[in-house]
Amino acid sequence: MDSLIEHIESLIGQGRYLEAHNETNEQLLINPQDIRLKQFYALSMAKSGGLEEAESYLQPVWEQDKNDPETAGILGGIYKGIFKKTQNTKFAFLSRDVYLENFQLTGDYYTGINAATMSILIGDTGKGKKIAAQVLEKLSAIDANLWTQATKAEAYLLLKERDEAVAHYTKTREMVGNNWGQVTSIYQQLWLINQYRHVPSDILNIFKPPAIAAFAGHMIDHPNRDGVRFPEAIAPQIAEAIAKKIKELNIKIGFCSLACGADILFVEEMLKQGNEVNISLPFNKDDFIKTSVTFPDPSWLERFEAILENQSIKFITTEPYLDDNVLFALQGKVIFGASILRSSTFKENPYLLTVRSESDMQRAVGGTRALFELWPYKESSVNINTDSFHSNYTEENLPGLVQEPQKPQTDKLDRKILCLLYADIVGYQDIDESKMPYFVHNVWGEIANNYDELLLPPKFINVWGGRIFSVFNSSRSAIEFALYLEKKVKGFDWKSEGLQKEINLKLSLHIGPAYSGINPLTEQNNIYGSHMNRALEILNVTIPGTIYASEQFASVLALESPDYQYDHVGIVQLNENLGNQEIYKISQKEK
Repeated sequence: MDSLIEHIESLIGQGRYLEAHNETNEQLLINPQDIRLKQFYALSMAKSGGLEEAESYLQPVWEQDKNDPETAGILGGIYKGIFKKTQNTKFAFLSRDVYLENFQLTGDYYTGINAATMSILIGDTGKGKKIAAQVLEKLSAIDANLWTQATKAEAYLLLKERDEAVAHYTKTREMVGNNWGQVTSIYQQLWLINQYRHVPSDILNIFKPPAIAAFAGHMIDHPNRDGVRFPEAIAPQIAEAIAKKIKELNIKIGFCSLACGADILFVEEMLKQGNEVNISLPFNKDDFIKTSVTFPDPSWLERFEAILENQSIKFITTEPYLDDNVLFALQGKVIFGASILRSSTFKENPYLLTVRSESDMQRAVGGTRALFELWPYKESSVNINTDSFHSNYTEENLPGLVQEPQKPQTDKLDRKILCLLYADIVGYQDIDESKMPYFVHNVWGEIANNYDELLLPPKFINVWGGRIFSVFNSSRSAIEFALYLEKKVKGFDWKSEGLQKEINLKLSLHIGPAYSGINPLTEQNNIYGSHMNRALEILNVTIPGTIYASEQFASVLALESPDYQYDHVGIVQLNENLGNQEIYKISQKEK
């Protein structure tokens, strides 16, 4: 059992929350009374976006044994999470009370400091200060480590002992180093406290979030290029300019591709400075090397492979290039959006750093200038102008990259970047046969008859049983339809119609290249492609009552619209052909 617990704990530590949830669920069938499994089940459920469901499950477990700090810590954290999400102070009080009761029973410093902080947040300042003092007394007999150091700092902050708080937060920051997950955790706690009680700026600055940047830049000029935009001769100067901007802007986390020229230079300089890089490729590696790495000089391939010896990459799609430049455009959107999602955890906007000729006005599909125009925070964009490093500029298209995307070798199917949605009525299979006509005509009818509520209806929709598949041209249209379906399904009085009362809905969203065309058998338009399988696989792991989206979709939506709440669910293992997939839960922002 110890090895099993370590395995599940490791999955949670790696962000594989759904895998941990599924494994814990299976093990609970064998060991239904194991308290550690119950804790992991609730924790993984909460991390997967099911805060309310996790609370319902863990609350009775807590009632049975209030002496367990682990159960109290998880349940108190769940209540705190619901409070942060809804701003309903009822959950702040529930969080404080769970933490406090356990601290009074056990003296555990973790539940103690959380009880103190939540007391301050609900306005019970006297109680908060009293508990903070008790926590410091408890810690005086415990050997120092990162979390005891952070706890002392927070206790001194609550007691308004500024100098001691600064000293302990400074020591904590030294111990954290470049572990940005821990930096995020402590900064978010400080940010929360600051919403209800002033936190001195010098303390906030100790955990000032690292600067995050999306990066885009020109490749080395193609040998067939008549003009000059980024000749290989200026690469060393561009590298120096990139290194200087990274230091000036204090960029610690970067999102980029890995093409020859600016991308590889950016990654190399980031790694030299000990920073984090998140590398994405638009399609399979072999095709990317052919289109974007090897053409100037073989040395760029050596640099590409050297980087990948110690760095992992994400694939926006895993299929071949197929001469389809829209994949470069999708890649750029995902890189930009991923930087925005990461920055949102710090309540900051990211930078956009580009290496771009300011004289070249070409808007290539997926090119640097076209991508730059998508960036929503122009005030935080910085460019290194390649024109400044050479003369003899001649405006010229770059073969293979700035021409309009070529079509696959067929005149029957059209390949486009599409947003894909699957929805599943959970409980449909249990609907009585006699009630099926009601379901088909009333439920589907209500959805179909109110399309005027939508920004744009689906461009394609198919229904079988209790499942919907629909396709959209934009991420905004897709999420609006998902929320529309949620609203309609929740609005039905299922019980009064004699239907199963636990009928629910789960939805998945993904974006990728897909074909559309007439099916010769049905003589109707249809959608084809492997990304439909990815969207369906995501649906299969979605928790009922939620909307799960691939990182690709969530990133594009974050770039195109700020109106939604994004909660990182973790990494999911799909089938063996599709590999790992990062997932986000998307919901409407609480007003």
